[in-house]
Amino acid sequence: MEAIIEIQEFCDRMSRLVDQQLDPGDPETLVGAFQKLRPDCQELEPLFELLPGGAPVFERLEMIYRVAGDPRRPDGMKDAFFVVRNPVAVEPGAVRRQAERYWNALATLAFEQGQDSLAGDLNPPPEIRVKEGDPPKHPKVDAEKCSLLRAVQGSGPQVTTRCIEGNRLALFFQQAFYFLACDSSIRDFLVWPWIEKASNVEDPFSHYFEIWKCGGKFRIFNNRQIDLYLPRFF
Repeated sequence: MEAIIEIQEFCDRMSRLVDQQLDPGDPETLVGAFQKLRPDCQELEPLFELLPGGAPVFERLEMIYRVAGDPRRPDGMKDAFFVVRNPVAVEPGAVRRQAERYWNALATLAFEQGQDSLAGDLNPPPEIRVKEGDPPKHPKVDAEKCSLLRAVQGSGPQVTTRCIEGNRLALFFQQAFYFLACDSSIRDFLVWPWIEKASNVEDPFSHYFEIWKCGGKFRIFNNRQIDLYLPRFF
């Protein structure tokens, strides 16, 4: 998928829209541009229609905008990234099932894409426990991390690398999509419509999005268990 002319037109129109000079030959120039349009992204719809297969990508991007909402904070500052500040309360059993689907599909994708460490550590599937409240921090030192956490942090962000290779659209947008939420799974949720034909695996990242919009955060402290923390609702 070359899409060179379409990317050029996208950059020209996006540059005028956000008053930020975008270079179709330098994906880094797109970083931060999407944040300037919050909380609404409707002006982006005709720009994504320029791109081959861009409509379903825009649909997913619109979902990210809708969930994150207005970036203004009570202290008068603005969020630099797309943060879920008003998550919807969910039934723990439903979100656990989404988490199980996400990790199972991610394990299958990792095996397909040759990420053997990640695939091996996710087989058999770890138990998913749903908890409430602020998640504890992961260890910073590798020696204190379990092998599953090391595999998820090391190989997880690379699991779509082979799918993206050679796809000019995914390559151009992936960095800016990552910095929307500083989250590789949100990045892969957005680029998936462009890369899905490079895999025979069910989309893991649609399940991840359902967890993200609820404010869910994963924590891993042993090899056979993944804790999913949800916000505490009173």
